[in-house]
Amino acid sequence: MDTLQQMTGVWLYGGYFLLSVVSALFPWVNAEILVLSMSALARTPSALILVVLIGTAGQMAGKTVLYWAGRGTLHLGLRNITRTAEGWHERLKKYRWGPYTLMFLSATVGVPPFYVMTVASGALKIPFVPFVLLCTAGCTIRFGLLVFMPRLLIALFR
Repeated sequence: MDTLQQMTGVWLYGGYFLLSVVSALFPWVNAEILVLSMSALARTPSALILVVLIGTAGQMAGKTVLYWAGRGTLHLGLRNITRTAEGWHERLKKYRWGPYTLMFLSATVGVPPFYVMTVASGALKIPFVPFVLLCTAGCTIRFGLLVFMPRLLIALFR
């Protein structure tokens, strides 16, 4: 591979990472479309894995900012979501795994909305390490399915 192709790849993946961060912070920038667009450019299975990992890393970098905003460490003007989170806290505290299950489901399938659950996780003072681990696993699964499921179905029906 020549130097120009390598530089193009670095810029392409770097831009993709930054757009993934932006999509985590601004819900109208769709992460799934970004992942699918990048997967269309990938030529090898290892490049597809890289697409999934970079998309997940960008999402989680942005989501950690929202988590700390929900926690009150960063001030981004998210008071309404924080108040909503406090209402959810009352419902969920009777279930031992309730908040953790919701975080994982939200990161994996987007229901409840991942943006809201991220801020709520910070507002509810859910420990940071479980938040990062569960949400990273959920995002990796979601993006992995988006990237590999179409290829699996095509191979299955050939």
